[in-house]
Amino acid sequence: MTTDHITKERLKILEKENEAFKTLLLEFVGYEDEWLPTRSGLEKKNKDELIENIQYQRKLMRELYKKLDPKTQNELKVKVESCIWPIMHNEG
Repeated sequence: MTTDHITKERLKILEKENEAFKTLLLEFVGYEDEWLPTRSGLEKKNKDELIENIQYQRKLMRELYKKLDPKTQNELKVKVESCIWPIMHNEG
């Protein structure tokens, strides 16, 4: 095998992993009107337990985000910011 062939194979693997992480992230945060799947019985939890659950979910999302390549991280950041601060991303 040549170095070029090994590099191309490694690139294919990395691209496949990147797509898997993006898919997993979308599954984790939900699509459209869906929201993050949560553990059953959360309505019976107190405020401190709910905060702990939210912090754990955010930690998992940060770990997934860090695994994305810089270009995808930026694309995701812009998408999230455009939902939170639409005036900053008004293209009209």
